[in-house]
Amino acid sequence: MKVNYEFPATAVTEAQARTAVARAVGVPESRVKVTLLVGRRLSLVGRRLSNTRVDATIVTPDITELTAIENKAADKAQVATEISSATSTTITAEDLTASTPVRGVEVTTSVAPMAGQAFTAFDTAAIASVQQRVSSDLGVAVQVTAATTGQGTTTPQASTCTWEKVGSGYCASEGLVGEIPLRLASWVLGSLQQAKDACCASQICGGFHLDKSASDYVLLDKVGTPDGTDQGRRECWVKVSPANTDLSSAESAYTSSTLVLAILMAAAVAA
Repeated sequence: MKVNYEFPATAVTEAQARTAVARAVGVPESRVKVTLLVGRRLSLVGRRLSNTRVDATIVTPDITELTAIENKAADKAQVATEISSATSTTITAEDLTASTPVRGVEVTTSVAPMAGQAFTAFDTAAIASVQQRVSSDLGVAVQVTAATTGQGTTTPQASTCTWEKVGSGYCASEGLVGEIPLRLASWVLGSLQQAKDACCASQICGGFHLDKSASDYVLLDKVGTPDGTDQGRRECWVKVSPANTDLSSAESAYTSSTLVLAILMAAAVAA
């Protein structure tokens, strides 16, 4: 959900703004992103006045929380109170201008080519097909964009990386909520060895979450501090080496691009 606030110029940092918004809507700071803009405008009498704008994005994996978050985000008095507290200044509800909160969904998925193949160009027809299908399935207007995230070196050979199991549970101290932003893709059926091979074949993979009960895994950009839940079922594994790339012999390596589809649901999502 996106919302912005404007108020008279105040010495505020992004950290303070993030703290204020998170407290006002009742979510952890890790689920709030903010951007600060400072501008000038003319008053009715021709004086130049400075104002600060906070653009906030509030993320929740639970759609049932949206209505409550939306109502709190629209509560100017509470937001003003939290901004005042975070900045040690006085901002009132009358000083604050708030936009109408806008709901949305953003889904990012990485698509890798088959072994030995590489993306040469984006298939615009295929992207249009994805956009049409997602719009039809969800009943909302969506926009699908594609971008190359860079070059990655992968190898179809057996895993040559080294690993360390660092704990049990979800692979972030905040649990599921903290792990979701770290995920590179969705869950994939597979064994421990298959998870290791998949992560080792990805330059951007830093580890994975293995669910032994469901016999599946999800690759992670990096592994946080495991929350310790579901011991005996969930395991967090870190790719110890190579530290920042999965190097392999020149003879067996091939370079591929990663296609990222960012699916942005601009229409409101029903709670």
